[in-house]
Amino acid sequence: MTATFQNTDRCAVAVVASKEVSGPGYVECLSEREQARFAAIVDPSRKARWLAGRLAAKYLFLMQMNRAGTIEAGPPVLVPITFERLAAFLPWMYRHVEVLAPDAASGGAPRLTWGGEACPAHRVSLSHANGTTCACIAGGSTLGIDLEESVPRIHAFYRGNFTEAERQWVAQIASETRFSPTWLFTLLWTLKESVLKANVLEKEISVWDFPRIDVRLRVDPRQLTAASRQARLGDQFLLCTAHVNGPSCRADVRVAMTATRKLVLTVLNT
Repeated sequence: MTATFQNTDRCAVAVVASKEVSGPGYVECLSEREQARFAAIVDPSRKARWLAGRLAAKYLFLMQMNRAGTIEAGPPVLVPITFERLAAFLPWMYRHVEVLAPDAASGGAPRLTWGGEACPAHRVSLSHANGTTCACIAGGSTLGIDLEESVPRIHAFYRGNFTEAERQWVAQIASETRFSPTWLFTLLWTLKESVLKANVLEKEISVWDFPRIDVRLRVDPRQLTAASRQARLGDQFLLCTAHVNGPSCRADVRVAMTATRKLVLTVLNT
């Protein structure tokens, strides 16, 4: 997963198992507009992911507003969302926070409102994978987060979504460390997804542009090996930088990453 950083606040990344927040009581935490959107979703699994993402983002926002929940400056911190944590705030407080669909002004990112008033300073990013949902909120900078499950794909996927330089990097690291190429490609994919969500290339892009986006991750392979051996996503994020070369723009970004053998979570900001 990739996260954004701030100069004043530590970035919090909320993680929740979608099935843990599927009860009818949690729907009471949605505003009227959110409840209407929730009711319109037909697929049960997508419905659960959608609800989990909103609850996680709402919780982070309320936590940041609560002085007792203020997070000091430093690296990102992982916040596992549990029933007990969600119960720290009343349903009407959750309803007061809305996580709305993106519009043109938001640059493709979900929008936050508090009591009906827009909160443009708060950037929101959401991601889902393998029954797990994550959310991140940061202020004052671009933000992109992505969570992906490391699973083998067909050969055309790798040829069609990664540059020649990226494929060579994966081959080199895999050769030097006996690292799984599948895992390394998953890491690069999360970075590209985070670049898209953070809009760091100052140009409207989509997944169809991935073959033309080259990500150069600056990290010691030994650190990646250590990160991928964790049994669960940890609260200690690996911090590094990456250079992103897009179709018409380049950017240097900061990256925070935590992972297991099966999951990769990255957070990215400029």
